[in-house]
Amino acid sequence: MIRITAKHKNGFRRCGLFHRPEPVEYADDRFSDAELAILTAEPMIRVELYAEPLQMEEPSDLMLNIEEVEKPVKVEPPKRGRPRKY
Repeated sequence: MIRITAKHKNGFRRCGLFHRPEPVEYADDRFSDAELAILTAEPMIRVELYAEPLQMEEPSDLMLNIEEVEKPVKVEPPKRGRPRKY
């Protein structure tokens, strides 16, 4: 799961989408690897990546091990040549 939040109070556009100041969740396959790299490199938005929710079939599955708790994953943008000048 991908959660994106704009840091500006009026929102922010990137990769053809308007990103709201409230968190919005997207499916893992919503963005290509290139788009995800662009989004994570953008300082005006916050991108959080989460593992898929655990599938629970029995009440005994409610007891979680500490390793099973969802944690955000930090994605490093690809290294490029010269930085862009705006």
